[in-house]
Amino acid sequence: MTSPPVFSSGPLSSGLGRESAAARTLEMIASLRARLPALRDELDVIRRGAADLDHDTAWRARAARGYRDRLADWRARTDDASARIERLDDELRHVQARLVMGGP
Repeated sequence: MTSPPVFSSGPLSSGLGRESAAARTLEMIASLRARLPALRDELDVIRRGAADLDHDTAWRARAARGYRDRLADWRARTDDASARIERLDDELRHVQARLVMGGP
């Protein structure tokens, strides 16, 4: 029969187990922390992209708003011109009718 391992039970084995677990935990923490700078850099790229999109779309929104305002002004002027043309046509129709009827 073989003898059991020296540290398989008792106070020494529990102390070594805790030290081993602590060492593994420290290794895992170190491994994770080593990855964080790259993750942070990737996140910074994404954040800068989001800020650029925000800036670009804000500029486009302002430009579109200005364009729509100018377009509305232009449409109002064309509506006014159309109304004036309609009034002129009415006046000319009345003059024409009076002249056809022999009036002044």
